[in-house]
Amino acid sequence: WLLVLWTAFVLNFGHSLSFLRAFKSPALMFIGAIGGCYAYWASWKLGAVEWPQDALITCAVIAALWAVILPAAVRIEGVISQKVITDDATV
Repeated sequence: WLLVLWTAFVLNFGHSLSFLRAFKSPALMFIGAIGGCYAYWASWKLGAVEWPQDALITCAVIAALWAVILPAAVRIEGVISQKVITDDATV
């Protein structure tokens, strides 16, 4: 189910998150680091998740991961959407 969830997340960029395509990689890295860390931090404050380390270490790791994940997801969605457009044009 996690694979389906991540696939849906990446495909969501074509619709509600399409504005992210306008940003360059450094800006996407910053947005990913801040947004990803904040989402997990809010979940932790609400008691929805437990962290294996103290807050500073966990936030640093999550920020680093999302700084890589968000630009990669935007790029993957761009490749997927270009492939769909190209395939539709040849039909």
